Amino acid sequence: MIVVLWAVQTTALNPVRLLRIARMFIIANYAVNMKILITSLLLSLSAVCNMLLLQVVIIFTFGVFGVALFGNVQVAGNPFLPSTLNFQNIGHALPVLCLACTREQWVEIMKGVSIDVV
Repeated sequence: MIVVLWAVQTTALNPVRLLRIARMFIIANYAVNMKILITSLLLSLSAVCNMLLLQVVIIFTFGVFGVALFGNVQVAGNPFLPSTLNFQNIGHALPVLCLACTREQWVEIMKGVSIDVV
């Protein structure tokens, strides 16, 4: 019940948050250093988007390799691979690779694909 009320409150506050963010751009017109900072941030936004797109392509490529190499590893009875974090299909492989990129559970993933429970 508390979570539902919190979600409703944050949804109602989104226009207020947008106005607070817009206020920063108005203040930037008066402060020269802030204007330089925001201008450089906006100019680098396209490069950041390009790097994000490149990372998505690389993760997708490794996801395809993971499905091809580790798609036949049994998930049932495997203590290291949950039913949703495996390489059975590309939809399950992409979250596994995102976890591995952040080094969150990569040891468990490595152990899960290296054993084959019969």
